[in-house]
Amino acid sequence: MAALLARRADPDRVNGRGQTALVAAVFRQRAPMAETLLTAGADPALGSPDARATAAYFQLPEMVGLLDRFSPS
Repeated sequence: MAALLARRADPDRVNGRGQTALVAAVFRQRAPMAETLLTAGADPALGSPDARATAAYFQLPEMVGLLDRFSPS
């Protein structure tokens, strides 16, 4: 992920299902990947559902905390 971002990959790219890499990282509870994406400027409000909604729905407190550190709501 870091290598792709270093080559200017779009951290906010949405796939054909309306999902972002950040949403996938949150769903899979991959905190280091999510943090890398957030540091690169990924927007937690993008995607359907978005990263925060995914973390809340699946009751993932670690992911909620990570998202809060980057974009308090």
